[in-house]
Amino acid sequence: MKFKMAIIFSGDYHEPRGIFNAVMNRIKYLVALDLYDIDIYLVSSQSSWLVRKLRHTVRRKKEKIVWIDGLKINILWKSFTLVDYILQIYLNKRSLSERIFYKKIGGLLKDYDLVSSHSTSVGSIALNAHTKYNIPYAVTWHGSDIHTLPKNNKEIFDVTKKIIENAAMNFFVSQKLLQDSSYITLKGHKTVLYNGVDKKLFRQFSLEEKYSALEEFNISNQCKNVAFVGNFFDIKNVLCLPEIFRKICDKYNGAVSFYFVGSGKLESRIKEKCQENYLEVHFIHDVLPKNMPTLYNCMDLIILPSKNEGLPLVCVEALACGTPMVGSRVGGISEVIGVENTFELDGKFIENISTRCVQILNENVIVNLPEQFDWGKTAKMESEIFRNILN
Repeated sequence: MKFKMAIIFSGDYHEPRGIFNAVMNRIKYLVALDLYDIDIYLVSSQSSWLVRKLRHTVRRKKEKIVWIDGLKINILWKSFTLVDYILQIYLNKRSLSERIFYKKIGGLLKDYDLVSSHSTSVGSIALNAHTKYNIPYAVTWHGSDIHTLPKNNKEIFDVTKKIIENAAMNFFVSQKLLQDSSYITLKGHKTVLYNGVDKKLFRQFSLEEKYSALEEFNISNQCKNVAFVGNFFDIKNVLCLPEIFRKICDKYNGAVSFYFVGSGKLESRIKEKCQENYLEVHFIHDVLPKNMPTLYNCMDLIILPSKNEGLPLVCVEALACGTPMVGSRVGGISEVIGVENTFELDGKFIENISTRCVQILNENVIVNLPEQFDWGKTAKMESEIFRNILN
């Protein structure tokens, strides 16, 4: 007889990206092992009419069940009211609806042998189930839930500390994130569980395939192509990229085209900065996850200058496609792309990273993804730890 397990995480299935995609991949490989009877729960928010007006968003259809990549996902809807908006945005406090929701939903998990949750918000649900029904739980920490949110909010700090200390296991997506968690607590069972990649999908293309990919995205093969891939948010440090691109232009003796792949509220500011630096750049929006390997294979270099990270999937995916990367020395970036390709965010950052970019473009550097970044290996390690918990 198989153990019953609930996997619970939060996100928006209408806009799958980042952590959502990482969690879904991990679940897919764990389910494929067929060792547990697994139910999957996704916590999604439905904003009130007033909040939707303030945020310029639309009402979502409240599906109870969705199917993604052959996996049945049970949707747990929580409300987000104007009071919640004021508490969160202006008073830096957890929303009232969220606290009530997480206490009520714990009863849903009472018949499971184990709960696997992701980050502070749904980690609270697992903690409540553990407190009420003595169900063991594991929690995965992805980045801002450790290095940012607890620092900015005393209530979140206290909840995070309690979740970590009571978990049967805490998974951190990078060694650096595990180390960073020590400011919250030194207690608790902790280990590193890396994000992986589907190596059948993310692979280096043949020369013929690459030319076809360049044509598909209307990208020139007569120059070097350099890109940023991610959300256009402040945490990604995107506003320093125009200056980095300018430095590359000045230093590299050849033609270079620059791309911003993604979307976000800083797009207009990026365009202004590019104009200030006399740069012509290209924007590529709404690339489906299944088309990302094609895009990576179009690029000669990816730059990720983030202010903070956990372990970004872009690093793992780009290297699996044979595309070199440089970035800031934060989070787990160095663990994937190497210390020699990361730089401290200090006064010399733009100079140092642009110099390394030019070296890579000149040398046609060959890169390989370290073997530990593999979803299959991650699933086997995760499953073994779960079995030890249950036994």
